[in-house]
Amino acid sequence: MREVAIIGAGSIAPAHLKALSGRDDARIAAIVDPSKPAAEALAKNISGAAVYPSIDALLSEAKPDAAHVLTPPFAHATAAIELLEAGVDVLVEKPMAATSAECKAMIAAAEKSGAGVFVNHNFVHHPVYIRIRDIVRSGRLGPARKVVMRYAAPLRQMAARQFGHWMFNSPENMLLEQAVHPLSLIDDLTGGVKSVEATPGHVREAAGGLELITDWSLALECNDASALLEITLGAS
Repeated sequence: MREVAIIGAGSIAPAHLKALSGRDDARIAAIVDPSKPAAEALAKNISGAAVYPSIDALLSEAKPDAAHVLTPPFAHATAAIELLEAGVDVLVEKPMAATSAECKAMIAAAEKSGAGVFVNHNFVHHPVYIRIRDIVRSGRLGPARKVVMRYAAPLRQMAARQFGHWMFNSPENMLLEQAVHPLSLIDDLTGGVKSVEATPGHVREAAGGLELITDWSLALECNDASALLEITLGAS
């Protein structure tokens, strides 16, 4: 039975708790969040789950077998590296980190300690995508030479004019929060992305003078094909 710590008691945490509760080889042993009320609210229906204000506090008392890092993306690397250095396997929510340097530091920490580091890209498990991937990999239609993907996604925060979310702090954050979904499919389908050229669309003004870039065109060179990704965020 593997003991798992949940790092971050935010909105995605219940989905991870639900997934873990359906397994007989894992037990949720700890909830870590600087907000004690948030951590306690998440832990109240989990038998035996301890609550900690920080990863330091957790590791000073116990070493879980694995941890799910569910903090805001800018804090992914710091949390994951501390756990990996302690030899704890880590599943981190997408995006892996805010910069490529942070991603490399996480990988280096995992290689040094021997712990595993994994990133949760849920779109690659969608039944429709799996069907497409299986058709392409079967080769019965010939090799895939080019992938063209259109990603038009509604954003409930934009519809509700709730612009306090981390992704609205910069155009880069919008891409890290949303574009990783279609990019994970392209990366998986084409044997890995080698280079990306991104062209932004027009700047849109939202509430309170906030400026957003919601349209992007990405040209990608991949190992097995080329790809074009058109993104529209906040679409109907």
